[in-house]
Amino acid sequence: MTIVQLLKPAEVAAALKISTKHLHDLAVAGEIAFINIGTHKRKVMRFHPDDVSAFVESRRVTVPPAFRPFRSADSRLDGSVDFAAMAEKARAERLSQAAKDRKERIAHNGAISRRRLTDPEERAYQNLIDLAVQNDKERAKRRKERREKTK
Repeated sequence: MTIVQLLKPAEVAAALKISTKHLHDLAVAGEIAFINIGTHKRKVMRFHPDDVSAFVESRRVTVPPAFRPFRSADSRLDGSVDFAAMAEKARAERLSQAAKDRKERIAHNGAISRRRLTDPEERAYQNLIDLAVQNDKERAKRRKERREKTK
């Protein structure tokens, strides 16, 4: 049996360019193997260099041809994307949609209307109007009674 120099979490995290907390989370999740050299109360993690290498190999990703990004109509021949043109196109679409919506509202209502209220909102709004009208009538009646008393 050969004894290998085990790596501390800080050393492995520095080698992988991740934080020690992320390394700890990976180890607890079983993504990377570790050796517990602590007691049953306190877990002290050490990492075997072969386990670190195996973790790196397991995380190696190659993108298959089916998932490679395709060249869109907005991209240039050199592969870069013309974001200014894309933004201008999106802005023109938004403006044309807003103009269409406005024309529809004018054609439907004869004037630009507010957003349509849902049934509960409509009922609540109508109740408020009814209450205001009733209060106005009662106020006018009281005013009339006061005037008659003063005469």
